[in-house]
Amino acid sequence: MYRHLDTSDFFRITALYTAFSAVHGADYYVSGETHDFWEIVIVTEGEIGVTAGKEIFHLKKGQAVWHAPNEFHNLWSERGREAGILIFTFSAPRLSPPPFKIFKVRDLAEPLGILADVQKNVQMHKHWAMEAKPECHTGAELAIKRLELFLLQSLSENRVREEQGHLPQSAKHYAMVVRFLEENLHRNLTVAQIAKECRMGEVNLKKTFSRYAGMGLISYFNAMKIRAAADLLRKGATVREASEAMGFLNQNYFCTVFKRVMGKPPKSFKG
Repeated sequence: MYRHLDTSDFFRITALYTAFSAVHGADYYVSGETHDFWEIVIVTEGEIGVTAGKEIFHLKKGQAVWHAPNEFHNLWSERGREAGILIFTFSAPRLSPPPFKIFKVRDLAEPLGILADVQKNVQMHKHWAMEAKPECHTGAELAIKRLELFLLQSLSENRVREEQGHLPQSAKHYAMVVRFLEENLHRNLTVAQIAKECRMGEVNLKKTFSRYAGMGLISYFNAMKIRAAADLLRKGATVREASEAMGFLNQNYFCTVFKRVMGKPPKSFKG
């Protein structure tokens, strides 16, 4: 019997969703989102602020951030300046969460070159990758392999956490509140109750979530509940069990919120 190296568990990209670059104005701000695939955001010009789960980061040119699947994230221009970003989103089932969220890009020409290769060989609809262009299948495959290599090199070279400057007190408040929400998904809480238990004023609490999440506190809390409910459904819970576990008093309302957040009804997530 021949000896061999089993590579079935090695990292590889199984789907490319988006690949694009953009320059945004000094007032750029986008509402937060989650999706079930990876996202890499690279700063090519200026500076950006980033929400990643419960953490807040300040990124400068040449720095980048990983967003794991189903991680809430948000970004905005910082320092009153234009900000250039380069984004790749993709599926990679064998990719483990990196030890650090922020990493340094040694040479921005490499990810920009990968983007050029993708756009040359892949049919794009706005930012979305659709299919390889006619007679460009090899070129498209090489572009994806080049992206895989870039990501692997980034993981290998970035073993030390990138230093972050001083973050405002509001960022610490945001992290504290998100931790509180994670620990209380089973409760049916109001803004007033959350503010009281987190020892914050309601106005300050709302402003903090508007700044870092780009959405209202209860909308954010409900989205957290729904993502947790989807995991329960995948593990075999009934719709009623998932609804009650997440503190929803009305199953019909749970189903309405679930479909709004996940885009599909709860029953479609049954294992």
